Order: sequence, then C-alpha cells, then structure tokens
Amino acid sequence: MEAQLPLSLKVTARTSAFILDAALALEPLGLLTALRLAPFAPVWLPRSFWGLLDNDSFYRAHPHKLGGMGHDDAARAAMATQLPGWHRAWSYGRLTASLYWVGDAHYESRLPEGIGGELLPRFERCAAALDAAWSRRQLGSDGPLAECARDSLALAAALQPDPVTILTPGGGDAPPLLCDLFEQAGLDASVIALPGRAAAPPGALLPLAAHRRRYAAVHVIAPAALALAEPIDEADEDVFDADPALWAGAALLWQRVEAR
Repeated sequence: MEAQLPLSLKVTARTSAFILDAALALEPLGLLTALRLAPFAPVWLPRSFWGLLDNDSFYRAHPHKLGGMGHDDAARAAMATQLPGWHRAWSYGRLTASLYWVGDAHYESRLPEGIGGELLPRFERCAAALDAAWSRRQLGSDGPLAECARDSLALAAALQPDPVTILTPGGGDAPPLLCDLFEQAGLDASVIALPGRAAAPPGALLPLAAHRRRYAAVHVIAPAALALAEPIDEADEDVFDADPALWAGAALLWQRVEAR
C-alpha cells in the first residue's frame, strides 16, 4: 500500500552514491549516463550485471532469456542490443576506472576508499533474505534482470547508513517495476511515493532527459539490516543464512527523477 510523505529530495554531494539498476543501464543511453554521473558520486552496478556482460553474445541471440520483470519481447531485444557497448567499455577498462561493484569475492570487487571487505557478507545476507522471501511465496528469480534488481536492493541495504539512490526506469503514476518486485516478496515492508521530483547533479542525468523516458529514484530503508553493520568474517559458515526477517520494517521510497 502506498502513502504520500511531504518530503523533497536533492542529491548533489559526493557522499551520496547511486546504484544503476540493470533495466536502466541497458537503456540506449545507460552507459553514457553511468559515465557522466561517475565524476559527481560513486556509481555502483549490481553484481549480476557482470553475468550479462560475460555472456553478452548469448543474450543478444536469446534476449528472452533476460527474464520478465514486466518487460515484453521488444523491450528485452532492445536491451540486448546495448550489451556490446557495455562489454567494450568493460574490456577497455572504462568501467574499472569509473564504477564500483561487489564481486563474488573481495578480490573481485571494486570498492570506494573507506569501504572494506565486510560489505560483501552484508550484501550476501541481504540478497539471500530476499531470495528466501520470494521462495516462501513460490516465486523464483525470473532471469538476470530480476537478479540484478535483487542485487540493487540488497546492495542499497548493505551500504546503510550511507545515503544511496537506486536509479531505475519508471516513475509515472505507478511505482517502478523495482518496487513491484520488492512487494512480491510479501515482506513486512511498504512502498512509499514521494511528491515532487528528485534533483540530480547538474548535467549528470541529461542523457536520460534526451531519451524522453521516465525514470525514478528509489531509496531503501531497511533498519533490521543495520544489525549487520559490524565487520563479519567471510569464513563464518552462518554468514549467508537466509532470514527474511532482515527486511522486516523496511520501506522503499520512490520519486520521479528530474534530469537537468
């Protein structure tokens, strides 16, 4: 159930980070948006996005394998055409120089200065808890797009209490698809629409405006996940326990993005 809160948002300081949901990254101007935004703030990609780049030729040949997430065949085919550009940028080191991500291990991650290896197990727990919630409702991950959406939500929760904004397509009268996926988990959580529009660093999101599509800023509030703020030993066999209660009392706040 949605609610309205009298809150305005302006994100201009470098201390605020952005996560690009895969559905936005694979928009025609998604790569340009990521690289334009990087000088203003840390920009993260969801971990499962690398599986798309590793297998870009497969997904270009079989775009339906990208999964559902509310996208039709034409939308998935259009997303698949963006994979070669991302793959080239990855191969030439453009992504390593500009963007951040959590890998399967600490040495495979690229983290901003000041963030240590404890982020990986926190992220793993948050992601596993979402998977457990979907499994409890007999919902599995619907392809890599849904996995990337899960990773975006889990990463935003794991990075708390630092301010983080997930950028994703949507932001009309209805919540973006990312919020719909979250609600499907059936958690003790809420989705809240914020009035007005979210402001971004001047000029950083102009590529989105050029595409003439609607985009949303999504903020994850997951107070129970703050209990994972202390460093965690990655060798601990209990690190990846999947407990949906980790998302109890959580909220997703979303707002349309003003690209200027």
